[in-house]
Amino acid sequence: MKLTADQIKSIAPDSSSFDAGRSLSLSGRWQNCGQSDRAVWGECQGSGKSPYQIRVDLREFGYRCSCPSRKLPCKHVLGLLLLADNNSSSVPQVAEPDWITQWLSERDDRTQKKSEKSENSKKSEKSESESTSKKVDAKAQLKRIEERKNRVNAGVEQLETWLQDIIRIGIADIDRKPFSFWNDQSKRLVDAQAPGLASKIHRIAELAGNGKNWHERVLGELGGLALLVEAYRKIDNLEKNLQDEIRQQIGWTVDQKALSEIGEKVRDLWLLIGQSYEFNTKIQMQRNWFYGIQSGRFLLYLQFAVSKWTKASGKSASFAETYIPGSIIDAEAVFWSGTGRLRGKFLDDKTIVLPTEKAAKELLKGFFVTNNIALSITNFLDNQAERLSFQPWFEIIPAWFGDTVVCPPKNPDDSWTIQDGRYILPLVKGDYWKMLAISYGEPVKIFGEWDGRQLKPLSVIAENKFYSLVTF
Repeated sequence: MKLTADQIKSIAPDSSSFDAGRSLSLSGRWQNCGQSDRAVWGECQGSGKSPYQIRVDLREFGYRCSCPSRKLPCKHVLGLLLLADNNSSSVPQVAEPDWITQWLSERDDRTQKKSEKSENSKKSEKSESESTSKKVDAKAQLKRIEERKNRVNAGVEQLETWLQDIIRIGIADIDRKPFSFWNDQSKRLVDAQAPGLASKIHRIAELAGNGKNWHERVLGELGGLALLVEAYRKIDNLEKNLQDEIRQQIGWTVDQKALSEIGEKVRDLWLLIGQSYEFNTKIQMQRNWFYGIQSGRFLLYLQFAVSKWTKASGKSASFAETYIPGSIIDAEAVFWSGTGRLRGKFLDDKTIVLPTEKAAKELLKGFFVTNNIALSITNFLDNQAERLSFQPWFEIIPAWFGDTVVCPPKNPDDSWTIQDGRYILPLVKGDYWKMLAISYGEPVKIFGEWDGRQLKPLSVIAENKFYSLVTF
């Protein structure tokens, strides 16, 4: 598969690396470049005497460069991929040299050994689990659960008092509250082992005084938080999926080993239809949205990385795994329990499929003929209302719209919108000239994240071709 510039940009560690790779692709430093159905390779002259050797495995996306850069992928890998995208004559279809054949063979051996090790590990863990389960101190385990429950109960009770004080005083000037007003309450909830509630406090703090109608949004978030507190008080009377959802909203972590054993499993071809990021100064989060071509299920796969981030540098962390928008994962996925059942993860036996451009186009064409998932704005809002009726704490949900038109703002202070002839939805603040250029002003299919007020576009499909909308 020949990756597009947008897909290449999505795997860059930051904007400066992508810019450096793009400049490098336009330079005359390249030699001995080539590609096959399995790989693309080349040599790039750097500051040293010997050129750097760059290689990329196109089957299950992997790469290696002999340069000393700590950024992954480095500018040379990005430059080679961009060179192949922009100038196919510079990266011709030729026989693989020995150093590429050997590298691919080594990767195949490691994959096979990893698969065998994983299978043996599963058998060993199962055997060990069966032999040690009887030795678990049930009393000690129940005691730890009860102690945490008591701490959470105390934290929730204190939070309820805090919310009542806010409503009694009013929120007219809540944007003038000092940072400590929010941070102290958040710390108390962390101490009470309720980190999910703590993060919601920070979310409300960010909304206070930010943008138009912020009072309305803050009041809505406070109402949702109060509803969660009330639901937690009555949790023993609720059905199991809702109990699990409430615990996750509070901040109970899910045992990964138990999840793999008892979670809902779905085997499918998973199309990566969108990718987005959230940053703070310590943690970076990558959201990968997949759609099961056969099951019709959305899957949200999260990755986290610890790294310093600034607006100037963009995303700078290297996540554990590399996923390319528009690619397909052949794998079994397991889902978290709860009412939403969006979040999931892949089990070990996954294969990344990078279809050829022709195959991808045919796949997307057939995909939309057989799957009625691209909705009108009206149908989407109806579905959203139904979803909120059984899970009112969604912060972000996947949204895939059918034939919609991208419309630029009429006035500088207005938002970009999408329209389907009857209804209009606002887009997150930003410039969407690229999306308008892709559509030529004609109706297109758009996938994005809906936060209850506005849409963040992540990808566009026009004339059965996939376009990733990458932002740093």
